[in-house]
Amino acid sequence: MLRPRCDGCGGLLEAVPAGAVDVADCSGLRVGQVPQLSPAFGRVLRFAVLALLMFSAARFGVDAGGPGLAVAAVGVVGLFTVPLIVGE
Repeated sequence: MLRPRCDGCGGLLEAVPAGAVDVADCSGLRVGQVPQLSPAFGRVLRFAVLALLMFSAARFGVDAGGPGLAVAAVGVVGLFTVPLIVGE
């Protein structure tokens, strides 16, 4: 492992505020910690992905076969994205 690494365990070091972690003890380092997001962010993200999928299905359907195929494509996308719509 190239520098910067811990001399004790060889793990990769990450930038943290001074005094937040004891350098002699590597147990305080958290690699890959994910920040906590609010549930509202998940709902907004699901809505944005669903809207994008519906729009792209409608565009593809109109280009491929007119309004009838666009409605069918939106229906198929809606059917397959039910778990995305419902959430947890």
